[in-house]
Amino acid sequence: HPLVLTRSPEFRPSVGQPVSTIAAALEAAERQGADELWVCGGAATYAEAWPLVKKAVITQVDDELGTGLPFPPICDEAWEIESRQSLPRSTAVEPAAEVITYRRSHSSIFNVSAAQD
Repeated sequence: HPLVLTRSPEFRPSVGQPVSTIAAALEAAERQGADELWVCGGAATYAEAWPLVKKAVITQVDDELGTGLPFPPICDEAWEIESRQSLPRSTAVEPAAEVITYRRSHSSIFNVSAAQD
């Protein structure tokens, strides 16, 4: 059951339940028995959720895409690479990319995952 983080109290997603804060998302996920959440951007959302994240699944693209803010590098000693998987390219002009799963070496209160394009 998707949770959709929104600052608009009037917004009703076509699928899922709207929540207004990361804390509300954590509470709803816990009530639903979820053991994992996926955080899918916006810089402010990533910044708010990041201190709680213990597993991060990041898609790293070897090219500049669009004009948005890039996800900050994960270079802290608190993170270990758990796995790496190269993504297949469908054309020669498509940039190389890989999915890297990081695990925080210390515990957090909830398993929140971050996904990025």
